[in-house]
Amino acid sequence: MCSAGERLRHVADITGIFNASEGCFTSISEQVVEKVGTETGFTLVFSRAVLEADYVINLPAFKTHLDMMISGALKNTYGYIAGARKAQLHLQAKTSDMLAKVLCDVHQVRPPDLNIVDAITALEGNGPCHGGKLRKVNKLLASTDPLAIDRVMAWMMGVDPGRLPVQKQAQARGLGTLEKTDIDIHGQLVPIPDFKMPVTFIPSSDRESVHAEIRKLYPARMMRSRITVKPVHIESQCTKCGDCVLNCPSHALTIEPEFSITNECIACYCCVKLCSEGALEVPDVEAFRYY
Repeated sequence: MCSAGERLRHVADITGIFNASEGCFTSISEQVVEKVGTETGFTLVFSRAVLEADYVINLPAFKTHLDMMISGALKNTYGYIAGARKAQLHLQAKTSDMLAKVLCDVHQVRPPDLNIVDAITALEGNGPCHGGKLRKVNKLLASTDPLAIDRVMAWMMGVDPGRLPVQKQAQARGLGTLEKTDIDIHGQLVPIPDFKMPVTFIPSSDRESVHAEIRKLYPARMMRSRITVKPVHIESQCTKCGDCVLNCPSHALTIEPEFSITNECIACYCCVKLCSEGALEVPDVEAFRYY
C-alpha cells in the first residue's frame, strides 16, 4: 500500500494540479494545529498552512453526498482537517446530525474568503465519488457567502435547502445567508431537470407526517440496533487494494480471506467514497431513511 503523501501526489499528477501549481504544490497535512469544536467539543486537527494563509479560496465541486446530501462550499472545508483524522471524526460523530455539527465547527475556525463552485460537470446520484453519475451543467458559481452558494446549488438540484443537514446547522449558527430573498443572483439561474439525489435523501417534506408515525411505532434506538444499511460489495470490481480497510473508522472491514463487513459498521460510507474501483455501493433501503 502506498502512503497518504504518495496517493496525494499521484492524484495531483493525474488531474494536472501538480503541473498547474508551478512548484507550489504541497500536502497541507504536513504541519498541524489542534483546535476544539465550539459546538461538539471534539479535537480538530487542522492544517497549519490553512490557518496561517492570508487568503483562502474554497474550490468545491457541484455534487451530491451520501451523508450530507450535497457537497458544497460548507462541506468542502472539511479538507482543512489533516489526513486520517477525518475518518476518526466520522466515528466520533456517529450520526449525520452530529457530523453536520462537526463540519460547521471546522468551517467556523477559518471561513474561506472566496468560494468558487465548479459546476461545469456535476455529479448526481450516490456521490461524492464513484457511485454518482456525471452530467454537463456548464456553470461556475462564486460567492463570499458559503451558505448562499450552497442555497443556489440546492435550487439548481431541485432540493429544499432547509432539509440539508449542514446547511440547517449553519443557518442556526448564522454562518451565512440561506433565505432566498436575501440572495442577489447575477446571471441566469436554471434548475437542472430531473437531477438525481442520493438514495439516502428523503425527497419531500409532505411525507414528514408519514415518517413521524413510523418513528412512533419503531423508535430510532430500536431500529438502529436491528438495521444497519451496510455497503454492498461488488466482487467483480474489487482489486483488494485495501484502501477500504485502511480508511474504515470503525475497523469493520476485512478483505482476507474474503471480503466481509462486521456489525461494527456505522454506515458512514467512507469506504464507498474512497473506493477508486466503485466496488462498494449503498443499497436503497427505504425504511432506514425515516431515521
